[in-house]
Amino acid sequence: MQVQALECPKCSKKAVVQRTSDLYLCLSCDFKRDLSKSALSRSDNDLSLMLMTLLTALLIALIII
Repeated sequence: MQVQALECPKCSKKAVVQRTSDLYLCLSCDFKRDLSKSALSRSDNDLSLMLMTLLTALLIALIII
C-alpha cells in the first residue's frame, strides 16, 4: 500500500500522513490536526449562531410591539 504525504501548513514539507481516520500528523514538525474535534466545534458554532439569531428576532419583535 502506497502512502501519499500531504503538504504541511506549518512547515510546507510534504510530510503529513494520516495516522487514524481523523488524525493527521506531520513527520517533519509538530503539526497535528484531529478532524473529530473540528466537527464538534462546527456544530457548537452552528448552535451558537442559531441561538443568537433567535434572540435577535425576539428583541426586534419586542421593540416593534
